[in-house]
Amino acid sequence: MSFYKYTLSFALFLICFAACNNKTKNVSNENKETVKGGTEDSINNKITDINWYVANFPYQGKPYAPSKFYLFRISDNSIALHLDVNTCGLACEVSQRAISIKETPMCTEICCDSKEAMELSNLLRGKLTYNVSSSSLNIETPSGNIHLKKHQEGLSGTKWQAQSYADRKEGRKIKFSTDYYLVFENNKVQLILDVNSCNTSCTYNDRENFFELPAHNMGCTRKCCDSKDGELLMQSLQGKIKYVKEGNNLTLTTFNKEIIFVTNKNSDSNTQKE
Repeated sequence: MSFYKYTLSFALFLICFAACNNKTKNVSNENKETVKGGTEDSINNKITDINWYVANFPYQGKPYAPSKFYLFRISDNSIALHLDVNTCGLACEVSQRAISIKETPMCTEICCDSKEAMELSNLLRGKLTYNVSSSSLNIETPSGNIHLKKHQEGLSGTKWQAQSYADRKEGRKIKFSTDYYLVFENNKVQLILDVNSCNTSCTYNDRENFFELPAHNMGCTRKCCDSKDGELLMQSLQGKIKYVKEGNNLTLTTFNKEIIFVTNKNSDSNTQKE
């Protein structure tokens, strides 16, 4: 009798063990599917509170790389879309895999955006799914995908100290003898030299990493007395200038020079020479 009790107890144990083991496998598989489905992406690569620029979108039935700079800023309950002229706002709800648009875009002006900009804004309707990686975001619409890339912080609002320069033909680096500072503001650039404080207008293209200054010398507070390499720096900052920003370093490639700057954290960006 005791043999049968033992056999029955052992059989019940095997049934319970198999059930528990199967449940553990199911939970493990569910976790794998969750990661595969993109929940891990949603945790590690959020889309909100990040600036995204439009790399391409469906325009006239085909993927199209825009001729202008369109910027998205997504929060938990709204989207700000910066177009040619208008800045548009849309109420939305963001979940792990979808953006639900709750209204048509409300824009700052009534007219004047380009046809491509208007078609881009018209794509933002209803519930749109998305997938995200560390540096790109794809929003799926009925007409095709809006492909966005993470917009790196531009130069506006930053201040840099000049370190060295090299002639683009010779390539030999020469260290600046005095501290010079370059300040980037919304639509202008300020250069602080030994004696002069110089200013000029500036147009930024952060998507293609360049800015453009007038093709003539900056306007300065005084006419004399700056050091030779200070005057050389001022005269080099003209026309279209490419830049590479890596951590605390900024490299400018001008029409005749390659100029190296570093961040200047301790100085006031509003400092000016009298």
